[in-house]
Amino acid sequence: MAPAAAASLVIASPGLLSSLASAEPVLPPRTADEIIADVLSAKPVAFTGEVVQTMELGLPSLGFEPGVDFTNPNSIWALASGSNTWRLWYDGGNSYRVAIIRGQAESDLISNGSVLWAWSSESQTAVRSELEPGTSGENLPLPAGSPQEAAVEVLRELEQYSAVSTDSNVRVAGRDAYELVITPSDDQTRVAQVRLAVDAETSLPLRVIVSSTTSATPAIEIGFTKINYSAPNPSVFEFTPPPNAEVIEAGHAGELESAERPEIEAPGAPADDVVPSEDAGPLTQGEGWSRVTVTPPMEMDTGSPSPMDNPMVQLLPRVQGDWGSGVVLDGTLISVVIADDGRMAFGAVAPEALYQALAK
Repeated sequence: MAPAAAASLVIASPGLLSSLASAEPVLPPRTADEIIADVLSAKPVAFTGEVVQTMELGLPSLGFEPGVDFTNPNSIWALASGSNTWRLWYDGGNSYRVAIIRGQAESDLISNGSVLWAWSSESQTAVRSELEPGTSGENLPLPAGSPQEAAVEVLRELEQYSAVSTDSNVRVAGRDAYELVITPSDDQTRVAQVRLAVDAETSLPLRVIVSSTTSATPAIEIGFTKINYSAPNPSVFEFTPPPNAEVIEAGHAGELESAERPEIEAPGAPADDVVPSEDAGPLTQGEGWSRVTVTPPMEMDTGSPSPMDNPMVQLLPRVQGDWGSGVVLDGTLISVVIADDGRMAFGAVAPEALYQALAK
């Protein structure tokens, strides 16, 4: 997350969430610091719930089919725009299940603490991965993209660069909640504000709304629309592929991306034979919400396609300056510049800040 993922991740329609709100609940007074401490120290709690995620990042169409297929990691790009509904089950310890529904199709991640299954009903494919011994709910409390993950990342990484206050209490998914308002302290970032609704009883973040300085509508909303604090039936975390399914053994969970699945190349993604230069790693400039990251040029084998040859990249506007030339993606929260020399700069800032970083 950091600034860009207040934008890399992480998932609720404004109308839908507004309809779930009611009159302000009366709760014991809590300061912003007390609520933050509660969120960061909260123990994992079992629940079953539904999360709706809406992303309006101002990105061009990436050409991917809507919906996420957990057996194909590249499809995570589908989360970058539009709305998705997630169903979540968590036992408070090592086991969880995430299901993304799209029409009649469903894709699941199912973990029992030792084995992780990725399943796609559409392709009838299951990918099995071994989890490292000792993996626990403390380390993997919730799947990526949940309100808790997004909230904790913001609070841990960016609270020191922000003014934090409380607003009127709210109800989210039928739960009484405090609401924190996190406002970046600098005026260089495109993140205008983050609003965080925190369950008054469990300190579980229930909703995250990220607003942009460039748009009147939220750029990101991730929120529970339903939640029930009860341990799911253990059978929820059991999975047996159907007899006609293709089963892929992917080794350890970190090797999931190596499973033999159809490749969908993301804009600017390097080819398999393109590797980062060993002379330098990514450089960061600035700090907090307006931090900019610049990656070094890629070393490419002779005859390898350049990232600039990607059809999606070629749709982006051309730009040039004393830093060089390339293309720019100018989003509501984040900007990305892909230079012709192979460098890439990105951050939750306007493109001009990226040009300055590339010129240094």
